[in-house]
Amino acid sequence: MAYLPGQHRKVLADCGKMQAFIRERVESHRRTLDPQNLRDYIDCFLIRSEKKQTNPEDIYSTEELVQCVFGLCIAGTLNCSDALVFSLMVMAKFLHIQGMLSIAAKVQREIDEVVGANRIPGMDDWVRLPYTNAVIHETQRFEKGSLEGFPRATTCRTEFRGYIIPQSTTVVPMLTTVHYDPLQWETPEKFNPGHFLDEKGQFRKRYAFMPFSAGKRACPGEALARMELFLFFSVLLQNFTLQLVGDFKEKDVKSFHMQYKMKSACLQMQAIRRSK
Repeated sequence: MAYLPGQHRKVLADCGKMQAFIRERVESHRRTLDPQNLRDYIDCFLIRSEKKQTNPEDIYSTEELVQCVFGLCIAGTLNCSDALVFSLMVMAKFLHIQGMLSIAAKVQREIDEVVGANRIPGMDDWVRLPYTNAVIHETQRFEKGSLEGFPRATTCRTEFRGYIIPQSTTVVPMLTTVHYDPLQWETPEKFNPGHFLDEKGQFRKRYAFMPFSAGKRACPGEALARMELFLFFSVLLQNFTLQLVGDFKEKDVKSFHMQYKMKSACLQMQAIRRSK
């Protein structure tokens, strides 16, 4: 790939710079490592690697550490930020619903009642904010796309819906078909936080919800991503009311989301600080 022309060469070069930076940070951590005062993931990994040095086949190597941190940075920066942006777009869009309390307003009311204005939401509030949690999950279900849509390969000859897929065939899971399955969701084409709420208004899990894929090859950063989305989303809605600017007010959420994904639209939102 290094000899072929194209944008991938810049991507690979940027990845190399990022990995070089991480290696520098790893060596800096190694020089200043204090087992009694662990600062972050790198410190924990280094402590673990020192205990495993007697095993030459162990995975706790410096290069493994570099690649793990690199993966966390890439996944946490791109995928989570994209999901967060879309969730804010949806909140701004539904601010214009007439004749009913908007979804964004319901989220803010719940945060005000449970958390208040004197502290920021934390992970302890996850269970105490069922409607906010339901809105975040519904945003991920409703989004055309997935945080986890990487290619897989069949491990054996597989029959699927009358088709024979040979072993080692590359397959890409279309998770959107699950998220819009009318057999799994009451109103699949509608943005409806009620999909994740029971009759008492408490959050409920849905087995057809899989933005991070499923099985042994599901996204390893799912727990971290869920935490990031909840904390950022709840803090932003606690402090700001979001509004779309310009023609996007009248556009359908799905249509301008697709334009945003294709980078063909200049989306503008206005954040108005809420009064305490």
